[in-house]
Amino acid sequence: MIVDRLENIHAYGFVGGLLQAGCRFLQSFDRATADGRIDIQGDDCYALIQTVSPEGPERRRFEAHRRYLDVQWVFQGRECIYVDSSDGLTVDTQYEPANDIEFFRDPPRPSTVILEPGDFALFYPQDAHKPCCYAGDSSRIRKVVLKILIGGKPPGATT
Repeated sequence: MIVDRLENIHAYGFVGGLLQAGCRFLQSFDRATADGRIDIQGDDCYALIQTVSPEGPERRRFEAHRRYLDVQWVFQGRECIYVDSSDGLTVDTQYEPANDIEFFRDPPRPSTVILEPGDFALFYPQDAHKPCCYAGDSSRIRKVVLKILIGGKPPGATT
């Protein structure tokens, strides 16, 4: 997991290819864009624009993805994301390849990350995370979730 400001993402040295395309999208993103999916490079790199009301952590679930990196960038509101390594967590809902998601029971002592406008968190497949949690502010969260393919073609893809 990496947490930083969007303007610093290029400092990590790994930003190339699909992630670079996603970063360019974020840097030119129009914050008035309606919620929904925007293809950047088809199923290989796309953005999900979301407006969510934060909830208490007891109402959210830990999730992880196997084929996609998640880059979550907040541009309005404050979000708490609970995080833990998926290694050793108890599976709550088996992996769903079509949706690239697996759910876990809460670990005993997860870490927390607070994202404020301009912050991003990059989650690797081993990073179980519980997004959209209340961070002391009940106002809605507006964010972009970039999905960056790292593990093969999505189900139904040709070639």
